[in-house]
Amino acid sequence: MIEPVPQNAVKGESVLLLVHNLPKNTLSFAWFKSVLSVPDNKIVEYRTDWKYLTKGPAYNKRAMLHTNGSLLIQDVKETDAGFYTLQIFKSDLNFEMAFVLLHVHTCRLPPAQIFIELMTPNVLEGKNALLLAHNIPENIRAFSWYKEVTILSRHLIAWKEISDDESWLGPEYSLRANMYPNGSLVLYNTTQMDTGVYTLQTLNAQFKTQETHVYLHIYSK
Repeated sequence: MIEPVPQNAVKGESVLLLVHNLPKNTLSFAWFKSVLSVPDNKIVEYRTDWKYLTKGPAYNKRAMLHTNGSLLIQDVKETDAGFYTLQIFKSDLNFEMAFVLLHVHTCRLPPAQIFIELMTPNVLEGKNALLLAHNIPENIRAFSWYKEVTILSRHLIAWKEISDDESWLGPEYSLRANMYPNGSLVLYNTTQMDTGVYTLQTLNAQFKTQETHVYLHIYSK
């Protein structure tokens, strides 16, 4: 699991992509500036046995790698925002991958911004995935989930109106999906097709919206 510290970074400050529980049998690990772990997106790679670091095309001098797997980004800029991937290669010749979304704001945000927590960071195909919503506003009128970064009707999974207790299903809805009144989304019996970016949008009593995103990766058995 990767945790951005602080959760909402402000332009100009440092942010740590903190890695929890790096496997003890790690041979090497690499960071990528994308959900795609391809060579052009590589920031840095570290070999634990050789204690050797290799910089990739996406590296810049503001990035600092820690041997526990964490990545420090100093003097963050708006261009640093986006998804990051940590790829871990283990001595049993298996890979693990973890993802994190970094937000970079131009000014300090008020407290209690909504965010989504993946209750099971590494979801195996066939298992359930809970996308747990935090800090949903008390004066919420409605919320909706989308299977993509962009808020378009063709990406809609479902919309829920709180006051009328009504729901509308979108083109991306499936019978394996269920929304909870607290804004969370659960996907039952996941498949590889469930992999991707999910967006939660809330609408408050003043008709102002908030959005937050999470990347869900479904691993094959």
